[in-house]
Amino acid sequence: MGTDESNERRNAAEPGSSGRPRPRPIKRTEIPGPASREWIDRDRRSESGGNAYPDFFGTGVYSPIIESAEGSLFVDADGNSFVESSGAFSCATFGYAPGDVIAAAVEQMQKLAHVPDLPTGPRIELAEKLRSIAPGDLKDGRVQFDLGGAGAMDLAYKLAYFHSHETKPHSAHKVITFAGAYHGRTTTTSQLTGSAHAQEGMPHTVDPIRMPFPYCYRCPFGQEYPSCGLACAQYVRQQFEHDAWGVRNPRTGHTQATIMLWEPIQAHIGMIFPPQEFMRELRSICDDYGVTLVDDEVCMGIGHTGNWFAAETYETVPDVLATSKALTAGVYPLSAVIAKDEIWAPWGAAPDKHMGSYHGNPVGCAAGLKNIELMEERDVLTNVRAQGAYAAECLADLMARHEIIGEAKNVGLAIGIELVRDRATKEPAEAETVALVKECLDRGLLVLRLGYHGNRLNLMPPLDSSRAEMDFIFDTLDESLGALREQEVAA
Repeated sequence: MGTDESNERRNAAEPGSSGRPRPRPIKRTEIPGPASREWIDRDRRSESGGNAYPDFFGTGVYSPIIESAEGSLFVDADGNSFVESSGAFSCATFGYAPGDVIAAAVEQMQKLAHVPDLPTGPRIELAEKLRSIAPGDLKDGRVQFDLGGAGAMDLAYKLAYFHSHETKPHSAHKVITFAGAYHGRTTTTSQLTGSAHAQEGMPHTVDPIRMPFPYCYRCPFGQEYPSCGLACAQYVRQQFEHDAWGVRNPRTGHTQATIMLWEPIQAHIGMIFPPQEFMRELRSICDDYGVTLVDDEVCMGIGHTGNWFAAETYETVPDVLATSKALTAGVYPLSAVIAKDEIWAPWGAAPDKHMGSYHGNPVGCAAGLKNIELMEERDVLTNVRAQGAYAAECLADLMARHEIIGEAKNVGLAIGIELVRDRATKEPAEAETVALVKECLDRGLLVLRLGYHGNRLNLMPPLDSSRAEMDFIFDTLDESLGALREQEVAA
């Protein structure tokens, strides 16, 4: 980003990266172009409209119609190409056309494409592989499959509820979740998600206890980390210490809240990174009061933080772990829940508590198995750590060059940037963030705009991203932020 030091860093060796050439997005037409608009007209007549893409993250732009993928590029119906910096919502391990994983899926499809939720070789092998990479004593646990992230979280919640119902008969089996959480959009998981928009108009069968999440840049307690004494975690602990909160009765010792859902990093709300000790304190609270800790790693699992699971990065072992997205490198819908053996015990005594026609499909399992094997062979986790360290340097450069950036952080290849109008007051720069997303789109970079105030950028590039691909992302952000500043001066 304009300095000799930056250029020197960019020429350094990069272990485990893809070796793909530097992406060169091409713009042939306006966005969306005429061919995309023809498809859009048809889409408006046929689909519901209840999706995100008709208004690309609040920009007022209808998403172009993506027709193909080439490495780390998406190509639309008009021949425009883009780098998609969210890693296809964190699904991409090896770019957007992972040939080796696709080949494994095709080979399995030609042999056996589908069975109705029955055991197969790929299914058993993938379960074994997941146990081998699971954190802590989850390695001695067991696995069950579903189709997607919301399905995995629905399964994880059902499992934890069933376990607590069988082992804690005096409990109301309430569930603790956190503000800003995203656990899916099924009827149940939308209620567990910390979003009024997701819940609005939906039937309510779950009444979660919502706790504040440590969004340290905008602390809900008005304090500064680390002098805060981890007030957010202490607030959670206080709920169990007094009868008045309705969480636990100290006189009887009966805990009404027996399940806690947590995300190591809140990606969907704009990449909010908690202090590491917050997660360890949650584990301690759950141990002290007999609460089942459910880890939602649908988004962060399978390598994004530089470990197989973010639980390792945060040095916390949950009781139940759900993962999806990058599990199959985006090739086939599949998710998995890994849990300690004692959590499964009551469930296993009552078979057929959760089944589905495509659960554990052999094609998806073959793709997942190949994906993890390739990650091991190519040392992808080393690349995530190396590119994550480089991303931290680039973020520091961006902050030094652009006053509009209030916070820029990352853990591995999970990257979050918040834009503000004033660093002192932290006034959210929502309109400017919308304008920035449009500037990036015009330069061939697709960026997600999220956040409490719609002023955060969420980046999760493919796990085998090269230094050149990282350069394109950060150079484009730099150029687009510069363009915004010039427009402001001209105005």
